[in-house]
Amino acid sequence: MSGELTARAKDILAGAPAPAATEREISAAVQRAVRHLVSHQRADGCWPEWPLEGSTLVGEAWPTAFIGLAVAAAEDALGLPATGAARRGADWLEDNRSPFGGWNWGGSEMPPDVEGTALSLALLQACGRPVPPADILFILRHWRGDGFATFDSESALGMPRHELAGAVHDGLPPRVRAALGPLIAQWLLRDVDEHGTWPLYWWVSRHFGAWGAWKLLLAQGACAAAPVPYVDDGEHATPTVWDFACLTGRAALADPRRARSLAGVLIGLQHGDGGWDGGRNIAFPKTAQRLAHLPLGADIGVATTAASVHALVDVMRR
Repeated sequence: MSGELTARAKDILAGAPAPAATEREISAAVQRAVRHLVSHQRADGCWPEWPLEGSTLVGEAWPTAFIGLAVAAAEDALGLPATGAARRGADWLEDNRSPFGGWNWGGSEMPPDVEGTALSLALLQACGRPVPPADILFILRHWRGDGFATFDSESALGMPRHELAGAVHDGLPPRVRAALGPLIAQWLLRDVDEHGTWPLYWWVSRHFGAWGAWKLLLAQGACAAAPVPYVDDGEHATPTVWDFACLTGRAALADPRRARSLAGVLIGLQHGDGGWDGGRNIAFPKTAQRLAHLPLGADIGVATTAASVHALVDVMRR
């Protein structure tokens, strides 16, 4: 599957003819996906994801925020009746905030991190909840002068990571975002490579981090347009449906016509229950493995379904 998805992506981005998904097809796929996501929410509001092999740890705050944001975005874009799922996710986050400020990936052994905190704040704001000042300060303490670090650490875990930029930008309240956004944009533009991407750390492919980064740059008015995504057989490949969805979201920022062709392929991969297949999309670095003994992470399909919703909503909005 991985090689086939990468080959399809290459062909479409190179201009090969491919059917474009219609507005009706995209809308129907998103509605099926929202029902699937709601059906996988725990009674307490959490969406657990990425059960890690050889460990009792499972993602909780990060996936709950990311999936809740997908449901909220779909309901807003399509004018769907509110399911209450995003609100229940926000309730769970408010009840499970770290006593030290912020949110972690999941499990008591993991310290709070910037990306999980930023995503959580984004969902709280989407649901009209107040943003705790302590959590804003938690994020700002991880600013390193030229970017945000995931953790407060002297190791590589404490170095600035471009993959965090989009989530942090979306999670900051508007006034803080207005002040700090231009600095984040300068950092991204300084380090972007010839393919329009940035170095990997937490993910198997570069597309998730680049998607958020280019959305940030466009929102800040730091560029006129995003570049057409580059695909190869290495770090720019689409080995999983997650990566193909992220590529589709990236393409929506650069070339809506080709994005609709990618969306057609993505919708063709959707199952009858509204979900998509998960896969190994997280590559925990060795430094993080020493922190919590974490292997390569595979989602069970709920997070991939949320990424697909985010991507299809972006395609609809372009």
